[in-house]
Amino acid sequence: MSEATPVAPLASISSALITWISGYSGIASTDSVSTDQVGDEATSLGMFKAPGRNETVFTDGSRDVTAHYIFRTRRDATQDDMRVDNQEWLEALETWVREQNLSRSWPSLSGGRICYSVGVSDSSYLLTATEAEIVYQIGFEITYFEPKTLTVETE
Repeated sequence: MSEATPVAPLASISSALITWISGYSGIASTDSVSTDQVGDEATSLGMFKAPGRNETVFTDGSRDVTAHYIFRTRRDATQDDMRVDNQEWLEALETWVREQNLSRSWPSLSGGRICYSVGVSDSSYLLTATEAEIVYQIGFEITYFEPKTLTVETE
């Protein structure tokens, strides 16, 4: 009797987006983008999976998937010129995402998945604010092809 062995786990779409967005020159090489959290220090960055996704399933079991993610950053906001700098940084990030999409420079996905679009679904906006810091949020949308999930038969 044969038994199905699951295929090795795939790297998450979130981790692929984090690696990809870390290529933005406005993110210092010493900065790290966390998964599902934003740290307490200024310039903390985080990538969050948003609920819902759209799928088009093909007859062979493969699918096109559009998933939504939220990018958050905590920024210093003690002075007006810092808040202006924050807005410029966010606008430059959105421009970078659009340029990457136009040049077809997309995240590398694992498991035979192929990305063919990343865009800004929600422009940056202020999520929370204190006298010292602001957390901004940007919505991203990634569209990719996902092959039919296969299992390996063993004897």
